[in-house]
Parts: sequence; structure tokens; C-alpha cells
Amino acid sequence: MLPQLGELLAKGNPKAAAPFMSAYIMVTQVVIAGTAPWVGKQAHSKGRRTLLLLSFAILPLRGMLYTLTKIPALLIGIQVLDGIANCVFVVVAVLVVHDRTEGTGRFNLAFGAMATVQGIGAALSATLGGFLIQRAGFTLSFAGLAVVGTLAALLLWWKTPETRKHGPTGTAIAHEPISQSELSPEKASE
Repeated sequence: MLPQLGELLAKGNPKAAAPFMSAYIMVTQVVIAGTAPWVGKQAHSKGRRTLLLLSFAILPLRGMLYTLTKIPALLIGIQVLDGIANCVFVVVAVLVVHDRTEGTGRFNLAFGAMATVQGIGAALSATLGGFLIQRAGFTLSFAGLAVVGTLAALLLWWKTPETRKHGPTGTAIAHEPISQSELSPEKASE
């Protein structure tokens, strides 16, 4: 949504677009830096799934809020939500990949695969957003991306288990990590 926001700002006032885009990016980065320690603590004590759901739920909220205003100061305020969502996703995604690959030696492979899928999703999002802007304007584009974000959050809620293995008291609360034997070529061919 951020590239679309930049395009929206440049449309009406090209000279103001760069300072506003800088402000949007800086707000996101400041929020990430300020909330990362708290997110890490929450992921450890309360689990990963709920936080991932929160980060995905923020996307449609942002999209719908972008449809309500074109005032740059308010748009900068909405970027706080982007910082929260990005922080939660980045911190928790690393923990989920760690949980699922612990002891397998495949963390980098799994994390690289996740980053690849994330990049493909970003490219598809920009493509869909641009198509919607051309056909129906910025408001519908933001709303359309909000709908896609809602579907992604629902899919995550339906299909993603908790990966944290131990609660604060040390009791097991979720499945064990994938073992080497489960990832072996012989097992895959069964």
C-alpha cells in the first residue's frame, strides 16, 4: 500500500510527495524500533499465532482507513499501524521459522523460502493495486487490497497453528519441531 500512497500524493503535488513519503517511512521505522522488544516478549509469553493474526488483521484496517482521508498528516498517523504490523510480522516470523526448523539445520532454507513468498506477495499486491488504480481509482484500490488482506488473515487464522513449544512455566503447549527424519528424502518419497 505504501507505493500506492506515494503515487496518490505525487498526483496532486509532486514536490510534496518526497517529504511525505520520507515521513511515512520514518514513522514506520520508529514504531518498529520502539515496539520490537515488547513484541518479542509477548511472542515468548503468549505465543506466536495471536500476534501473527494481529499483524495480518492490521493490513485491511490500514487499507480501509486510507479510503477515508487524503490528508497527509492523517495518512502519516495511519502509518503507525504499518509499523506495528511490520514489527510483529518480522519478529514473529523469525520465531515461527525457528520453532518449525529447530534442530533440522534448515532455518536459512525455510527463512529464504518465506522471504521469497513474501516478495512474490508484495509484487502481486503492487500489480493488483496498480491495476485497480487504473480501472477504478485509489479508493477502490485500497479497499481491494484490504479485502485481499482480510482473506489472508482468515486463511492464517484457519491454517496456522501455534508454534511456541513451551509456555512460561516450561510446559509443552504445541507440537514438537520437525525432526531430521521427517525432512529426509526417504520420508518425502513415502
